[in-house]
Amino acid sequence: MSDLTQDQIVLGKLPRHLQSRRRRTWLGLLMASSVVVACSIAAYPLLPRTYLAMADMQIRPTSREGATTWDQSIAEALDDNAIQTKTDILRSQPMQQRVIVENNLLTDPEFNPSLRPTLWWRQQLDEMTWLQPWLPVKRTDQTLVETTLVKNLTIKRERKSYLLQLGYETHDPVKSAALANSLINAFLNEQIGRRRGAHDEVVKTLRATVDTQEQNYLRNLAAEHDYLVSSGLIHTGEKESMQQQLTALSTSLAEAHRRAIDTAARTEMLTKAQKEGKLDGTSETINSLQFQHLRQLLTELSTGTHGTGNSVAGANPGNLSSLRSSIAAEEQRFVVAAQNDATVAADNEVSLRRAVASLDAKLVQWHLKEWTLAELHRVVQTDLDTLAATRIMLNNEVGRGDVLQPDVEIVAQAGVPDRPYFPQPLLYASGTMALLIVVNGLILLPTILRASRAR
Repeated sequence: MSDLTQDQIVLGKLPRHLQSRRRRTWLGLLMASSVVVACSIAAYPLLPRTYLAMADMQIRPTSREGATTWDQSIAEALDDNAIQTKTDILRSQPMQQRVIVENNLLTDPEFNPSLRPTLWWRQQLDEMTWLQPWLPVKRTDQTLVETTLVKNLTIKRERKSYLLQLGYETHDPVKSAALANSLINAFLNEQIGRRRGAHDEVVKTLRATVDTQEQNYLRNLAAEHDYLVSSGLIHTGEKESMQQQLTALSTSLAEAHRRAIDTAARTEMLTKAQKEGKLDGTSETINSLQFQHLRQLLTELSTGTHGTGNSVAGANPGNLSSLRSSIAAEEQRFVVAAQNDATVAADNEVSLRRAVASLDAKLVQWHLKEWTLAELHRVVQTDLDTLAATRIMLNNEVGRGDVLQPDVEIVAQAGVPDRPYFPQPLLYASGTMALLIVVNGLILLPTILRASRAR
């Protein structure tokens, strides 16, 4: 059988082989997808349900008595620190302890891991007494429950809203609502008690603060005055003089820089023209009577005629050589003069630049001193403003009653949720689809690699 016939047989079998491989690939994709979907459907009912009951609480910008005022609302409208402070208080240990006591969570296995069955490997480690010094210290039940509570606590805030939503994630919907309501009520009671207990301390602290701020203000004011005198900034005319000098020197430096560039370029042009023997057409030779006289005399001696047409005697080689030497010396004098001008211009530029730099450095030091003085004045002004504000606060605080209200309001208590927070069907389906894509991609990967090698 010829080689051509064998090639035709192989090519005839090739599509049938590819079809078989393609059928196996599609069968693998179908089986893998079926397994993933079946496992996902079977696992969904087995996943533990987590419930989240949310209580709504509004943070109100209020005065110290708890009265909501328009001025206070404007002052705190964009203050995120106040909201963050309330969030930190909600997560604090005292708040969690109140929730634990009210709901008896120390005996709840969901929040107290020590009540759950001990793992086998943990039992083995506990029996190894020699290993105990290297193991982490076992935490108390109180600490374990507090850690679990904080981890399950969810606090939400929509953009710049004063409304906070808070709740605990648990496996029991009733328990989730009870924990959220316990936390929000404990927080409300804490706010009222803290306001009532802090009134006298605030007055005492404000009085001490006024005395301290007044001392700081007087001390910083004296420091500002001493620096104004010691730094020389009190002499304002010196700065104006340096600025005028710097302006004049800057103008002179610009002119000197232009002059240096022009003279350097002129020197380079004359040097090049001298080397090429084209110096006759430059302005230096044209304007030099001595050079023109020598050139005319050389021409007359070379041609043997006078400018009037009469013959000239004395045109011998020695005279011509001497005359050419004089012309060359005159040309060299032009080049040397240009070089001297360039050197003088460059030295003048360097000298002016040094003077400008020195004066600029003095002005920089002057500006630094002014900046330091401005900082000292800012501190003094800040102390004065702070002292005035503290005095106003003290005057407003003194004589107030102890009838205080919290700066929070419970908008809605947490209700028992009717559906779990986790798992969510849509997210679960999205995860299943992502897993399908990954598995199918891994199955198709060998086929893709073979196709890329075939190309």
